[in-house]
Amino acid sequence: MQFRKEKRIPMRLTMRLVATTDQGERINSQITLVNASKSGVCFKAAPPLPVKAGDRVAGSLHSPQMQTEFVLNVAWADDGSIGGWFETPPAKWFIR
Repeated sequence: MQFRKEKRIPMRLTMRLVATTDQGERINSQITLVNASKSGVCFKAAPPLPVKAGDRVAGSLHSPQMQTEFVLNVAWADDGSIGGWFETPPAKWFIR
């Protein structure tokens, strides 16, 4: 079993997710970040996004404060909640 190496910081931040899954599904959705660390994130989306555990999602996150590109490996997806880890930490991210 793999345990988190970094503490997750709780937050409630609305962002726009624009991305494509490795299955070719395009995503353009408003999401709410639930928690984040330097190397991972958990967020909620309504309606649920077309992703499942094991998928890879590449794209960008947008808010009035920032915009950053990322590649996320989805660890789990359950009823609109999604968690995963970044292949590399985003260049412009809240947590350093």
